[in-house]
Amino acid sequence: MAKKPTARQAKFLETYLSNGGNGADAHKTAYNTSMPPQRCAQEGHKFLKNPKIAPIVAKARQRAEDAIGRAIETCAVSRQRNVAELARLAYANIADYTRLDGSDRITDLSAATRDQLAAVQEIIVEDLTDGRRRVRIKLHDKKAAIAELNHMNGWVLERSEVGTPGDFEHLSDEELDARLTEKLRERGMTDEQIKRFLDHTALPQAPRVLDPSTRRCFWGTKNCPPRCASYDGASEKDAVHTAV
Repeated sequence: MAKKPTARQAKFLETYLSNGGNGADAHKTAYNTSMPPQRCAQEGHKFLKNPKIAPIVAKARQRAEDAIGRAIETCAVSRQRNVAELARLAYANIADYTRLDGSDRITDLSAATRDQLAAVQEIIVEDLTDGRRRVRIKLHDKKAAIAELNHMNGWVLERSEVGTPGDFEHLSDEELDARLTEKLRERGMTDEQIKRFLDHTALPQAPRVLDPSTRRCFWGTKNCPPRCASYDGASEKDAVHTAV
């Protein structure tokens, strides 16, 4: 049977489970440390693999998922329903709420369907001085609804600078992709959306050109032999990296 967490481990758990799963912040809070954020993130990741910590986190996550599932069943909430509701706001057309009266267009909701009325934010009725009544409507923000749809479907990625210059230079492509995947999952993107994003942003590899005199690859800092073919007498222009 696993031992109970220490006081610091308990503080880490309390912070981690209340801040949305930010291990770096949880480690910094639990240990009151001035470590750089990257080091805190590494220590927090180790903490989550601790045999005292991992079962508690897994149990808490399962409870949260169960609670969300019950809420979805109770309120009939689903991603499809949210998308449909946003679509009603995003694609509302003023022609569905008005009609032509001579050369004037006046508000007329008599033919509006339930789906069309979902896009109406406010109905304003004004009594004019000549005894007439004027009805105006205000629709929900179409631009905001479209932006939210784009966000939910992973069509737009909010960009923000993370870290300082040089923080990621030591990472391999695989390690950098893993870091990006973790961050994008935190933003709510699915694995399929993340894959499309990484495939879209991948940079094409430049050809590796060799200096025949030093046998050093110009695209990088490491010597290529014995994996590179011999280019004795070849010009820099023609000395393209080739594995043998």
